[in-house]
Amino acid sequence: DFKLSIPTTWMFLSRYVRVAEVDKITEYLGFYLAELSLLEYTLLQYLPSQIAAASVMLALYNRNKPHWSATLEYYTGYTPRALRECATILHRVHFNAKVSTLPAIREKYSVHHLGGVAQIDVKELRPSLFDEPY
Repeated sequence: DFKLSIPTTWMFLSRYVRVAEVDKITEYLGFYLAELSLLEYTLLQYLPSQIAAASVMLALYNRNKPHWSATLEYYTGYTPRALRECATILHRVHFNAKVSTLPAIREKYSVHHLGGVAQIDVKELRPSLFDEPY
């Protein structure tokens, strides 16, 4: 009995947060970013694995942790430079989430049992982030 499915951002993200060994708040922030990506049409051009990797990178960065590692590069197959466009769009979506007319995801991740990550201030994205050594 075969059960096949299309790989989703959630599947990749679950793997990447384990590899990155993040704390629960950073994990919830990654999942919040990934869900926010569903609201942005321009992110449809990116693979689920790219969106998941960009979500992890931005979650780590926003929590003032090293934003990438050789281990993440090995398991994701991406460098920060390769994620620049996707991560920049995702950061914009995250930055604008508080004023979005579609509040369901923000409200979901504002609750305590999901770490209230929707209430965390969005850190300004440095363009040099994608070229910095890790």
